[in-house]
Amino acid sequence: NNIECWAEKLNYPCCKKDNCMKFYVNDDGAWGFENFRWCGILDTEYCEKKATECWAEKLGYKCCPEDICTPYHTDDNGAWGVYNDDWCGI
Repeated sequence: NNIECWAEKLNYPCCKKDNCMKFYVNDDGAWGFENFRWCGILDTEYCEKKATECWAEKLGYKCCPEDICTPYHTDDNGAWGVYNDDWCGI
């Protein structure tokens, strides 16, 4: 099931599948940011499902509230923010 990258028609790449952080939405679609460049968020269905699951919980942490989106650390598990003086998954 290979989905066409709609952003390529606008001379932008599509984001990696795990990049679901929306910075902007317009008539073309949802836009993320990767490698210092805008990218099109391709699989919004996957992102909606991912938003309801908190990957950090299986590691003993909560996920960050929606307004916390600045990563302070990134590792193989994902991006980490800080909320109430504790790590949280972004």
